[in-house]
Amino acid sequence: MNVMERKKVTSPESDGMTAPKTPGRSKVDHVVRVKRRTLLDGFADPGDFRTRSAGEVDFRQVWSSAKHRLTPYCLDAERERVIFVEAPDTVDLTEDHPFFYEAQRRHATTLYAVPYATVQQLAAEVPAEIASRPVIFLHSTGRCGSTLLCRLLGDAAETVSVSEPDFYSQLVLLRDGASAGQQAQLAAITAACTRLLVANMCATHPAAQSVVIKLRGVAVFAADLLASDLPDSRHLFLYRDAIDTVDSFFAMVMRVPLMRVARKVRLETVVLRLLALINPMKRNPGALAPLYNQAHYRDRIPEDLAAFLTIAWLSKMDHALSLQRTSEAFFQALVRYEDLCAHGVGIMPGLLDALALPPANEIATARMARTLSRNAQAGSVLASTGESALNARQRETIKQMLALHPEIHDSSYLLPGTLRMEGQ
Repeated sequence: MNVMERKKVTSPESDGMTAPKTPGRSKVDHVVRVKRRTLLDGFADPGDFRTRSAGEVDFRQVWSSAKHRLTPYCLDAERERVIFVEAPDTVDLTEDHPFFYEAQRRHATTLYAVPYATVQQLAAEVPAEIASRPVIFLHSTGRCGSTLLCRLLGDAAETVSVSEPDFYSQLVLLRDGASAGQQAQLAAITAACTRLLVANMCATHPAAQSVVIKLRGVAVFAADLLASDLPDSRHLFLYRDAIDTVDSFFAMVMRVPLMRVARKVRLETVVLRLLALINPMKRNPGALAPLYNQAHYRDRIPEDLAAFLTIAWLSKMDHALSLQRTSEAFFQALVRYEDLCAHGVGIMPGLLDALALPPANEIATARMARTLSRNAQAGSVLASTGESALNARQRETIKQMLALHPEIHDSSYLLPGTLRMEGQ
C-alpha cells in the first residue's frame, strides 16, 4: 500500500507502537504529537511520540519509493524491530538541528516498526556502490567539541556528517548482561541500520562519497560491536582535559532548576541522587562508566556528581586506550579538543589524511572557517555557555579520582598516537 493511499483512521492515541498483527509486516503509526523532552532525558525511545495507528504495510515497498524520507530512529530490542521515522523531504535532518535524533523527533510524521529480518534484507540489497562508501565514526569523551568537529568533517568535499543518530547509543545498555549471541545480533542489526542510514544520506546528499557519524560519548563502549560487522569503517576519537570536560558537563546539569536548588542549599549528594533517577542512569550507571563497577574506584568515589562525571571521563579514556593497544590501533586518528581550538582549520589536513579522506579544497576550507566562527550547538539545550561551575573542592576531587588510575592520572593526559601539529 502506498504511503499516500492510507485510509484515514480514527483509532485512539497511544504511547509508542504496538506489535503488527501479521508476521513480517511493519506496523505504521501517524505521529500526533511529540512528547516534550528535557535536558536530562535518556536515549531515543519509541515512547517519545504520541501516535495513532494506521495499520500495517510492506516496508520493503515503502523503502523502495521513499528511502529519502526514512531514517532509523531507535531499536525496539524487546520486540526485535527497528523504529523508522518518516520526515518531509523538504527538511534536511542533518542541518535542521545540532543533533540528528532531535531533528527526527521534531519532523516525524509517520513511524514504522520494522522487523529485524526486514531491515537486514533491505540492507543486503543496498547497491554495492553505496554500501562501499566509507563510514567514519566519531567517538568522544563528550563536551569536547565533537559537534564542531562533526560539522568540520561535513564541510569537507564529498562528505556528509550526521550528529548523533541515537540507535547507536542504545547499544551500551542493550549489551549489558547480553549473551554472546544477543550481542552478535545487536552488532548485525546496527550494521544493517548503518547501511540504510548511508543509503538515505546518499539519496538526500547525492554528492556525498563518505559519511561521518558522530556518536554520543558513551557509544565508545560499544565500538567493538560497530567494528565487528562494519570491518571497513573508520574510527576517530576526540577528547578533552578532564577538569574542563567535567566542568562543562556539570554546568550543563546545573541549568536544570531543581539541580541548581539542590546545590544552592549545599545538598551536593542530592544532585547525584536526582540524576540517578533518570534514564539511562537509573538502569545501570556502571554501563555508562564501566570503571564504576570496579571496587577500586567505586569504594573511593565521593557521593558527588563531579566525582561520578570524572569516573565517566576516565572510563572513556581508559576504554579508548585499551582499544588502541589491543586492536591494532583501533582508531585511525585521535585528536585533542585543545589542539582543535588552538589550530582550527590548520589541523584538518592531517586529520583528513589520517582518515583517508580527500584533502579539503578552497571552498571546503572556507566552509570550515565559517563553521569555526559559530557555536556548533546553537539552538540546542546542550549548547555550552562557557561558564565554570566547579568549586575548588570539586576540582581537587577530580585530581584525587584520576590518581587512582595506573596510567591516566593527569587531567591533561595525552593518549598515544594523538594527532599533533608539527613543532608540538
